[in-house]
Amino acid sequence: MFRIFLFLSLLLLPLSILHAEDGYSAELVGKNFQGTLRMKPKAAVTVELRFKNTGNQTWVNSGQPFLQLITAGPDKRASVFRHTFWPRIFSPATLLEKSVKKGETGTFRFAFLAPDTEGDYRESFRGVATKTAWVDGMNIDIPIQVTTLEQSKFLKNTSLSQSVVSSRILAQEPLLRVGLFRSPEPVIIGSDASFSVKDRDGVVLALANGGDKFSIFYDAARKLYIVSGPAAHVETPFSVRLVPDSPESTLVILSKEDRPKWNLKVNYNMYIGVLDLLWDEKKAELWIINEIGMERYLKGLVEVSNNVPIEYLKSMAIAARTYAYYHFSDKTKHSKRGYHIDAYYDQVYKGYQAESYLPRMGQAVDETRGMIVTYSGDIAITPYFTQSDGKTRSWESVWGGKPKPWCVPVADVHNKGKPMLGHGVGMSVQGAYLLAKNDKKTYVEILKHFYTGVEIERFY
Repeated sequence: MFRIFLFLSLLLLPLSILHAEDGYSAELVGKNFQGTLRMKPKAAVTVELRFKNTGNQTWVNSGQPFLQLITAGPDKRASVFRHTFWPRIFSPATLLEKSVKKGETGTFRFAFLAPDTEGDYRESFRGVATKTAWVDGMNIDIPIQVTTLEQSKFLKNTSLSQSVVSSRILAQEPLLRVGLFRSPEPVIIGSDASFSVKDRDGVVLALANGGDKFSIFYDAARKLYIVSGPAAHVETPFSVRLVPDSPESTLVILSKEDRPKWNLKVNYNMYIGVLDLLWDEKKAELWIINEIGMERYLKGLVEVSNNVPIEYLKSMAIAARTYAYYHFSDKTKHSKRGYHIDAYYDQVYKGYQAESYLPRMGQAVDETRGMIVTYSGDIAITPYFTQSDGKTRSWESVWGGKPKPWCVPVADVHNKGKPMLGHGVGMSVQGAYLLAKNDKKTYVEILKHFYTGVEIERFY
């Protein structure tokens, strides 16, 4: 605890004592947007900045001094675009890579959350090696326009094979938080590769080598997370994150048993990305959350079979992406639990192993990257279900509330007279499969059949 207190005390020292030194310098070499960044009110986008290390010092993302971005003009102020994912109120991100040597490129990736007031904004950041030096050249000024986008803002993407798909320059791939499950028992996590155990503020609690295992649980009486592993026992009041050193490394939840009936040798307990353990105070539950890019998340879904028409798989990939993107942007369904979408009731997500069993779904995800269903320029939530009885149902007839004009009854001719399996709103999965198999319909035709009056747009 003393180490954490000392770290936070030093972190809060006035940055005016820091001076740029020879050894810390950078050059901006890439970003995932051009010109003005356009956002809808209350919407979120992911920003990625890439800097080349032009100095003599190696950059690191843990220990001292680690590299982070902070708000500038004035320094360390609160930002109106601050997202709950930011590690600190004045800092959107620390260096993504474990270390970046001279001549190499380092990445900062973070989320913006737009205010609800439309207008033109500007956000500025500068890089700092904590308690040591400013990073010369690591400065960026981002013009932002918060506006309700209209169809006239969309750009035609002539590289797409189906001209009915359009594109808007809006965002990069979202970083999705998936609620995997809740655990009343200690969670045991390991990996074949190295990873870091950090708290929510990026403070490194432990470093793990391949083969190491850590046990993590929450002591509700003391309000502390307890982390135990090889030569490490740490207690912290802050939530715990396990971060692989390589973006392709997997973390394994060794205490999780999730074996499909068709093959009991398989255990769905491996995940790409970050694992975040977060205590839900209201429900008194410890949630395990997988933080992962949208496209990789989609490859971990097990909503389909593998040996089915690719156009059907593409329609499923777009519907699933749209459903997840809607909840990523809306942030109301699971926000109190710290994630966007759950791994069971929303969409069935099994993580890394699903990719090897469903490679054609991975192909469909890649070939429809970033495509979203919209209605009148807005993201259209896209429910789907197993099978209709020949006709789908309207949103309000099943769930009440305000009608969704794209979720109205339509014919599902291949399932006429069959039993209804599911809620009946939106796309009939079996109907979509048969439209692709029997009628040779494209994914655009399938989606536009089940979701009335929609367009398919590439968001990123």
